[in-house]
Order: sequence, then structure tokens, then C-alpha cells
Amino acid sequence: MTEETKHLYPIGEIHHRFSLTDRVVANSKIGCDTLVRIFDLPQQKIVSVLNGVEQSFYEPVEPELFRSEFGIQDRFVLNVDNIQPRKNQLALIRAMKSLPELTLVLIGHQRGPESAKACFAEGAD
Repeated sequence: MTEETKHLYPIGEIHHRFSLTDRVVANSKIGCDTLVRIFDLPQQKIVSVLNGVEQSFYEPVEPELFRSEFGIQDRFVLNVDNIQPRKNQLALIRAMKSLPELTLVLIGHQRGPESAKACFAEGAD
């Protein structure tokens, strides 16, 4: 969430919920700072706890599983993230046009519908 994207969220409801809590947990220092700024919360009310990674993610997996599931045979670049303006997938799509030998694969929730539409229009297939 940023000043530019906060209109996409139910700010009043979120602020009310924060007012009822003793502690707010975010998954990064940047997330904490953003919540303090956007919701005018006291810094001492917010703590950062980094996301954990399950051991299974360290186990090697045959790349063919992904390739066969999505029908990708060529070399590719994979971007896994929320699709929204601040993640700037549109710039990534444009940059990848200079590497036609690679396929770009985007995976993620469409957080910014207009941004996602622009990505689809720019990226075609």
C-alpha cells in the first residue's frame, strides 16, 4: 500500500481495526514504516516478523513439472508477485522485449486491475 494506492483499500475499516489492537505485525520494516505513515500509528505498536519458509521449498523439484503444467518449453524468466503498479511488471515486460529468446511468465494476484490490463496489453501472449 502506498499513498497512491491506498484508495484501493477500505482505509476507515482497516484504521478502526488497528485502533482495537495492542500490536500490529507486518512482514518487513518497510511494511511497518508504511503502516505508521498511512494510518498515523505509533511506531511502538508495530513489529516486523519476516516470513518463514518451509523446509519443502529447499527440496529440488524437476523443472519439467512447471514446464508441463504451463506448456513452456523454451527458456523463461519467472516473476512471482502481486501484479500492481509499485511492482512495475509493465517495465519488466517492456525490458523483456529486448530478449525475444526468453519467455516472461508472470504469476500473481492482480492487485491493480488497470496495471494488470496494461501488462496484458503490452505483453500479449
